[in-house]
Amino acid sequence: MTLEQLLESTVEFRKKFNTVKKASLTSAIYNVRNKKLITKFECLPTSGTSIHIQTIVFNKLDWDEVQSEKYPLYVEDQSGKSYYIQLPITKSTSVQVKCSCPSSRFEFEWYNKNNVKGKSALIGQPRKYTRVPGSTRPPKNPDKIPGLCKHLVEDIVVLQKNQGLNISPGSMSILKFIKKNTKG
Repeated sequence: MTLEQLLESTVEFRKKFNTVKKASLTSAIYNVRNKKLITKFECLPTSGTSIHIQTIVFNKLDWDEVQSEKYPLYVEDQSGKSYYIQLPITKSTSVQVKCSCPSSRFEFEWYNKNNVKGKSALIGQPRKYTRVPGSTRPPKNPDKIPGLCKHLVEDIVVLQKNQGLNISPGSMSILKFIKKNTKG
Protein backbone atom coordinates (compact mmCIF):
# COMPACT_ATOMS: atom_id res chain seq x y z
CA MET A 1 0.00 0.00 0.00
CA THR A 2 1.07 3.57 -0.40
CA LEU A 3 1.60 6.05 2.41
CA GLU A 4 -1.44 8.04 1.30
CA GLN A 5 -3.70 4.96 1.19
CA LEU A 6 -2.71 4.04 4.74
CA LEU A 7 -3.24 7.58 6.01
CA GLU A 8 -6.62 7.87 4.28
CA SER A 9 -7.87 4.57 5.69
CA THR A 10 -6.67 5.62 9.17
CA VAL A 11 -8.80 8.78 8.88
CA GLU A 12 -11.77 6.66 7.78
CA PHE A 13 -11.31 4.38 10.80
CA ARG A 14 -10.85 7.23 13.32
CA LYS A 15 -13.92 9.09 12.01
CA LYS A 16 -16.07 6.01 12.61
CA PHE A 17 -14.67 4.55 15.79
CA ASN A 18 -12.62 6.72 18.11
CA THR A 19 -10.01 9.27 18.90
CA VAL A 20 -6.87 8.31 20.74
CA LYS A 21 -4.42 9.85 23.16
CA LYS A 22 -1.16 11.21 21.79
CA ALA A 23 1.87 8.92 21.60
CA SER A 24 5.20 9.89 23.15
CA LEU A 25 8.22 9.03 21.00
CA THR A 26 11.39 8.08 22.92
CA SER A 27 13.91 6.99 20.27
CA ALA A 28 14.48 6.44 16.57
CA ILE A 29 16.91 4.22 14.64
CA TYR A 30 17.43 4.34 10.88
CA ASN A 31 18.82 1.79 8.42
CA VAL A 32 19.26 2.07 4.68
CA ARG A 33 19.62 -1.03 2.52
CA ASN A 34 18.33 -2.48 -0.72
CA LYS A 35 16.60 0.78 -1.77
CA LYS A 36 14.67 0.91 1.52
CA LEU A 37 14.66 3.34 4.43
CA ILE A 38 13.91 1.29 7.51
CA THR A 39 12.90 3.28 10.58
CA LYS A 40 12.52 1.83 14.07
CA PHE A 41 10.90 3.87 16.81
CA GLU A 42 10.03 3.39 20.45
CA CYS A 43 7.04 5.04 22.15
CA LEU A 44 6.00 5.07 25.78
CA PRO A 45 2.40 4.02 26.31
CA THR A 46 -0.09 6.43 27.86
CA SER A 47 -0.58 3.96 30.72
CA GLY A 48 1.71 1.25 32.03
CA THR A 49 5.43 0.89 31.51
CA SER A 50 5.92 -1.28 28.43
CA ILE A 51 7.49 0.36 25.41
CA HIS A 52 5.86 -0.08 22.02
CA ILE A 53 8.22 -0.66 19.10
CA GLN A 54 7.31 0.44 15.58
CA THR A 55 8.94 -0.18 12.24
CA ILE A 56 8.20 1.69 9.03
CA VAL A 57 9.79 0.62 5.76
CA PHE A 58 9.75 3.07 2.85
CA ASN A 59 10.28 0.92 -0.26
CA LYS A 60 11.98 1.68 -3.57
CA LEU A 61 13.95 4.72 -2.45
CA ASP A 62 17.16 5.84 -4.06
CA TRP A 63 20.10 6.97 -1.92
CA ASP A 64 23.75 7.95 -2.10
CA GLU A 65 26.61 8.35 0.34
CA VAL A 66 27.24 11.91 -0.91
CA GLN A 67 24.82 14.78 -0.41
CA SER A 68 23.59 16.51 -3.55
CA GLU A 69 20.54 18.32 -4.83
CA LYS A 70 19.09 14.95 -5.82
CA TYR A 71 19.82 13.39 -2.39
CA PRO A 72 19.14 16.02 0.30
CA LEU A 73 17.72 14.02 3.26
CA TYR A 74 20.46 13.06 5.71
CA VAL A 75 20.07 9.82 7.67
CA GLU A 76 22.66 8.23 9.92
CA ASP A 77 22.03 4.54 10.47
CA GLN A 78 22.65 2.65 13.69
CA SER A 79 26.17 1.69 12.61
CA GLY A 80 27.06 5.39 12.19
CA LYS A 81 27.13 5.31 8.40
CA SER A 82 25.71 8.38 6.63
CA TYR A 83 23.24 8.23 3.77
CA TYR A 84 21.41 10.82 1.72
CA ILE A 85 17.92 9.87 0.58
CA GLN A 86 16.26 11.05 -2.61
CA LEU A 87 13.21 13.20 -1.97
CA PRO A 88 10.35 13.58 -2.02
CA ILE A 89 8.90 10.56 -0.33
CA THR A 90 5.50 11.00 -1.94
CA LYS A 91 1.98 9.83 -1.35
CA SER A 92 2.64 7.02 -3.83
CA THR A 93 5.71 5.70 -1.99
CA SER A 94 5.11 2.10 -0.97
CA VAL A 95 5.29 1.54 2.79
CA GLN A 96 5.07 -1.36 5.20
CA VAL A 97 4.49 -0.98 8.92
CA LYS A 98 4.47 -2.88 12.21
CA CYS A 99 3.83 -1.81 15.83
CA SER A 100 3.88 -3.93 18.97
CA CYS A 101 0.91 -2.11 20.57
CA PRO A 102 -2.49 -3.79 21.12
CA SER A 103 -4.27 -1.24 18.89
CA SER A 104 -2.10 -2.18 15.94
CA ARG A 105 -2.58 -5.87 16.62
CA PHE A 106 -6.33 -5.94 17.18
CA GLU A 107 -7.43 -3.10 14.90
CA PHE A 108 -5.11 -3.12 11.90
CA GLU A 109 -2.61 -6.01 11.50
CA TRP A 110 -4.86 -8.47 9.72
CA TYR A 111 -6.30 -5.80 7.41
CA ASN A 112 -2.90 -4.27 6.66
CA LYS A 113 -1.79 -7.72 5.51
CA ASN A 114 -4.99 -8.69 3.66
CA ASN A 115 -6.39 -5.45 2.30
CA VAL A 116 -8.58 -4.65 -0.68
CA LYS A 117 -5.81 -2.57 -2.26
CA GLY A 118 -3.98 -5.84 -2.93
CA LYS A 119 -0.58 -4.82 -1.52
CA SER A 120 0.44 -5.84 1.98
CA ALA A 121 1.21 -2.90 4.25
CA LEU A 122 2.29 -5.18 7.10
CA ILE A 123 5.86 -6.22 7.80
CA GLY A 124 5.80 -9.97 8.35
CA GLN A 125 2.74 -11.95 9.36
CA PRO A 126 -0.13 -10.83 11.60
CA ARG A 127 0.14 -12.00 15.20
CA LYS A 128 -2.25 -14.82 16.03
CA TYR A 129 -5.59 -13.66 17.36
CA THR A 130 -8.40 -15.93 18.46
CA ARG A 131 -11.64 -14.40 19.62
CA VAL A 132 -12.61 -15.46 23.15
CA PRO A 133 -15.43 -18.03 22.88
CA GLY A 134 -18.73 -16.52 23.98
CA SER A 135 -17.39 -12.98 23.92
CA THR A 136 -20.02 -10.31 23.38
CA ARG A 137 -17.47 -7.59 22.67
CA PRO A 138 -17.80 -6.16 19.18
CA PRO A 139 -14.86 -6.45 16.78
CA LYS A 140 -12.34 -3.60 17.05
CA ASN A 141 -12.43 -2.97 13.30
CA PRO A 142 -15.74 -4.28 11.91
CA ASP A 143 -15.30 -2.48 8.58
CA LYS A 144 -11.91 -4.20 8.02
CA ILE A 145 -10.09 -0.93 7.34
CA PRO A 146 -6.28 -0.98 7.04
CA GLY A 147 -4.56 1.79 8.96
CA LEU A 148 -2.01 3.09 11.44
CA CYS A 149 -2.02 3.14 15.22
CA LYS A 150 -1.23 6.43 16.99
CA HIS A 151 2.42 5.40 17.43
CA LEU A 152 2.95 4.98 13.68
CA VAL A 153 1.17 8.27 12.98
CA GLU A 154 3.46 10.02 15.48
CA ASP A 155 6.50 8.44 13.82
CA ILE A 156 5.50 9.83 10.43
CA VAL A 157 4.92 13.27 11.97
CA VAL A 158 8.39 13.14 13.57
CA LEU A 159 9.99 12.05 10.29
CA GLN A 160 8.27 14.91 8.51
CA LYS A 161 9.18 17.47 11.16
CA ASN A 162 12.66 16.47 12.37
CA GLN A 163 14.16 14.55 9.47
CA GLY A 164 12.85 16.81 6.74
CA LEU A 165 10.72 14.07 5.24
CA ASN A 166 9.01 15.85 2.37
CA ILE A 167 5.70 14.07 2.04
CA SER A 168 3.09 15.34 -0.37
CA PRO A 169 0.63 18.14 0.58
CA GLY A 170 -2.35 15.76 0.36
CA SER A 171 -0.76 13.41 2.86
CA MET A 172 0.13 16.36 5.13
CA SER A 173 -3.52 17.46 5.32
CA ILE A 174 -4.47 13.89 6.21
CA LEU A 175 -1.80 13.86 8.95
CA LYS A 176 -3.14 17.16 10.30
CA PHE A 177 -6.65 15.68 10.52
CA ILE A 178 -5.36 12.64 12.40
CA LYS A 179 -3.32 14.79 14.80
CA LYS A 180 -6.33 17.09 15.38
CA ASN A 181 -8.37 14.05 16.42
CA THR A 182 -5.68 12.84 18.82
CA LYS A 183 -6.12 13.81 22.47
CA GLY A 184 -3.29 14.99 24.67
